[in-house]
Amino acid sequence: MADITTGLVAHWKMDEGTGTECADETGTNTGTYRYTPTFVAGKFEGGVSFASASTEDVSIGSAAATSNQTISLWVKRSATDAGRVILFGKTLISINSGTEITYWPDTSVAGITYSTLPNISDGLWHNLAIVQSGTGITYYQDAIEEDSSTGATAISTDAQASYIASFGGSNHITATLDDVRIYSRALSSGDVRGLLNPYLDAAISPGVSARVSKLISYPLDSTQD
Repeated sequence: MADITTGLVAHWKMDEGTGTECADETGTNTGTYRYTPTFVAGKFEGGVSFASASTEDVSIGSAAATSNQTISLWVKRSATDAGRVILFGKTLISINSGTEITYWPDTSVAGITYSTLPNISDGLWHNLAIVQSGTGITYYQDAIEEDSSTGATAISTDAQASYIASFGGSNHITATLDDVRIYSRALSSGDVRGLLNPYLDAAISPGVSARVSKLISYPLDSTQD
């Protein structure tokens, strides 16, 4: 079975629906919504729409990545402009267009760009997951491995101010986000598939792509690792 609990060090469900607190379910990295992003329906219960390309984000204080790490999040967008999705410690994910993302294991060096990906700016929900083990990186989109890298820069474990939906208060993303997770380990492919429906009693959102609906219907067992 998929293991989506071991090593979970931060988990923002974004279900608050009101207020300025963005609760971390693990209790360690609770953040603050800034400049009033809009609470909307999410992939699972609530989500948050970041509609301003210049102000709205979540400040989550000082945080540090680990040498092995998985970042997972759900995103829904129609915009094709570039924006930073999450900065955790010195690891960073940017959506550059509907078919291109860049990932930085360490923002002090050049990032790795993955291009010609399936379109994520189609107005539907998509799960993005970056898994890094040592210097190996695997990029999953909707639990399907789309690209990988070897010999990459190791993850920086230096702590610094961290944000969701921006890069230090700039380069904001225009998108709706939900269920953002950080793991201190490299998830297996079967674990990543488990992130497609992490709440066993959750209904499948009608706004997901056809391939997500198909994958959710598969049993999550060890044969899919």
